Amino acid sequence: MQLFNSIQLAKMLSGLACTIAVIHGPFAVADEIPTTEELTVAYNEKYNATKIILIDTATISQSTLVDQEDLWRFYHIRPFIQSTKTLVYDQDGRFYQATRSHWDLIEQAVLKDIQSRFPGKSINALPFDVYQSAVDKELLRVSDQPMSAVITVFDGKKVWQHREAEVLTTNGIARKAYTILNPDSEQVDLLPETLLDYLLISPCTNDLPKDNEKRLKNCLPDMLASGNYSIFPQMQDISGHPCVLVESASQSIWLDPQFGYAVRRRVWRHHDSKTIYEIEADQFEVILPDLLWLPRSVLARQYGITDIAKGRYAGVPLFENITEIKKIEINQPKLEKYFSLEVNPGNWVNDTTLRALDSNGKEIAVPGDSNVSYIQPADHSDLEQVIQEARLESGQIPAKNVLTKGKGIWFSILIWFNVGFLVMILLFVGYRKFVSRA
Repeated sequence: MQLFNSIQLAKMLSGLACTIAVIHGPFAVADEIPTTEELTVAYNEKYNATKIILIDTATISQSTLVDQEDLWRFYHIRPFIQSTKTLVYDQDGRFYQATRSHWDLIEQAVLKDIQSRFPGKSINALPFDVYQSAVDKELLRVSDQPMSAVITVFDGKKVWQHREAEVLTTNGIARKAYTILNPDSEQVDLLPETLLDYLLISPCTNDLPKDNEKRLKNCLPDMLASGNYSIFPQMQDISGHPCVLVESASQSIWLDPQFGYAVRRRVWRHHDSKTIYEIEADQFEVILPDLLWLPRSVLARQYGITDIAKGRYAGVPLFENITEIKKIEINQPKLEKYFSLEVNPGNWVNDTTLRALDSNGKEIAVPGDSNVSYIQPADHSDLEQVIQEARLESGQIPAKNVLTKGKGIWFSILIWFNVGFLVMILLFVGYRKFVSRA
């Protein structure tokens, strides 16, 4: 209780100092703490005014704050490589995300190189400098090549994913590959949160149930309405900026009233109340007058958790990176183009939302196959027929026992003969024991 009172007293003193700074400082900011209703109205106005938004970001640096070998051994943090990202969201929850880096160009080569030198060993079990040197070697080889992108698009109906570096070769023909993800699967649940989510700017809802759950956790009106968050009664100072503190057991969010209550700092906590992640935003720029400001620079810091490395790094900062927002566009009709992923004729499409069909056209479950693949036709009017034929073809694949999958008929006979022979031996042994007891 004494510790709690000390913390409360520290917060009150900090708040008092911050209130004085507000009154006498250079900012034309009211010293009154907003109510839950006022914050809800302010953020709903932001969401309603943001019809569609694009940001281009670049993660330009990463600093390791603990021993790199421990960071690799316990947390499997791979070497840092610069990356860029394009994010586009609209008010209806459609989104486009393209992450560009050299990872797709070098990862397979690195794995092949290490496995050839250390056969049978797990990558994570090797010293970090072995992995780092392999990455540096490949990075030098591809450094003059364009970065390849991993693209994810939700067009309002389907979730598409495409890796630019991925090429499938069949019958000597190289084809690009596209995947349609199943909204009910774990794949969509694993779509990463983005910088716009962290800054509470992305739309609050969409038509993807699993993804929607995540969005509600980054929607301030819903967070406040949950009853889990409260507004601290005094202003707080963050790097010289008076801020409103909104907090729960697992999060603290500092909102800067000078910039329309934009997120200036946000902290996430583990179940043991120790910090696990935080962001700090800076260099704010007005995007929509009197409504929306966005930062040009965001520092993110990752902390260790109790459940790893026997708690050695629990609550300790592991590494931090700096992301710069290079470009921001808002409410421009030309941004609509990002929500349709064009698949050129001749490319592979793997649709995980489709099921195979039997000869009567009824859906069936084919063991080991939860998707249907086809080649995009030259004429879009033929697409439905091509998909129908692919579903029927998938349904004709015979189900194979896991013991005999891919083997010939004599192998199957041998397997079942041995199983029968083993059963006879067990019966014979059981009979002998029964007779001996009698």
